[in-house]
Amino acid sequence: MNDPGSRGPTRLFGALWLPAMLLLCSCVDPNQPGSGVPGPDDDDAVVDDGTPRMTFEPEVVQAGALEVIFTSLRNFELGDDATVCCSSEHVRFYQTVEELSAQYLDLLFYFGLRGDGPAEWGIETGGIQVVGEFDIQPLGDVPELAPGLAAGTASLPQAGAFDVFTFEVLEPNSFVSIQAANMTADQHPWLWVFEDDGITSVINAGLEMMGNYGTPALGFWAEEPGSYFLRIDENDDDAGSDDWICDVDLLVTAAGDALPHTEMEPNDIAEGWQELGTFAPGIHRVTGVAATAGHDANDDLSGDLDVFWFQLDARAFVEFELTWEGGDDLDAMLYQGTPSQVELGYGSSRAISYGMATPDKPETAGLLLPAGSYVVEVGNWDGAPDVPWTIDLRVIPMDFEPETR
Repeated sequence: MNDPGSRGPTRLFGALWLPAMLLLCSCVDPNQPGSGVPGPDDDDAVVDDGTPRMTFEPEVVQAGALEVIFTSLRNFELGDDATVCCSSEHVRFYQTVEELSAQYLDLLFYFGLRGDGPAEWGIETGGIQVVGEFDIQPLGDVPELAPGLAAGTASLPQAGAFDVFTFEVLEPNSFVSIQAANMTADQHPWLWVFEDDGITSVINAGLEMMGNYGTPALGFWAEEPGSYFLRIDENDDDAGSDDWICDVDLLVTAAGDALPHTEMEPNDIAEGWQELGTFAPGIHRVTGVAATAGHDANDDLSGDLDVFWFQLDARAFVEFELTWEGGDDLDAMLYQGTPSQVELGYGSSRAISYGMATPDKPETAGLLLPAGSYVVEVGNWDGAPDVPWTIDLRVIPMDFEPETR
């Protein structure tokens, strides 16, 4: 399996928004006034008996909060083998242990929407564990959305606030479409969908995805019936006021059976790229065979390239899923434009997603796309010849009708 660090960007657009938010771990002098950390020069410093300790500030947190927590370690040195040793089910740490390098740290945590009461999180290194505890304050009553335009109204009365809704998907094989609407230019809602446990993320519309093609919106395919949470907050950490409100639109539609498309050779060069026509909302399943494998010194695919293009006649959220059998490493790239406009490769100005150019199996990506033309490149980055592949394009409708609001 190839080294993901050698393959160019992992995502240009899409849902990988959290790394852009992470604050770098920062050292703090405990004797600096206003540090918030008791040090040896403070009258109220904790008597040090040599026991490893971890403390959080704040330690009382709200269920559903995404918050930077000031974390203090005492009598505990982070080693190269440091791992997260324990974490309550309602605590999610959004950094890696490799990023930790100091005794006083700013760490980013998310606290599940069903959290209630004591919850712990800790680190282990050299066989020694240090564990701290949060007190999660539960949510109150959460309103339920029924599908429709203006299904709910979100409000953020102050900076740092968030709003929460629940909704149900009653039928299998359904598309879910969500958007925030009726906003001012100063509002930048951040949409985040969780499974019923309140901690497992389904999809979020983060910094890269939101607002690029009109109203902030997202979609996803629900393979089975289920219950979900929708969490809404602001991209701007300082935003929020008594008049910050927006509508929440929710549509649930049948995805239908997958529509088959078969790759046709030759399709390696632009003149032969296969045109698949206009993709209406639904599941479009393209199958093919990567006859040869390989990549060049720039990590671009150099074996058999299978390239096709399609059009969207309206804005849609499109989920991509590339699957194959065996231990090969297939990749896919997405470009915006027609064959006469697109040049393939990492350096292409038309590339809009590297989300399927990783060592992952399956390869997946999800993007909110405007009406237009798109090129998909599929190939075997490393592996054996003649590998069959399948890529599903789930075109989720975003055709909310404002005139019926």
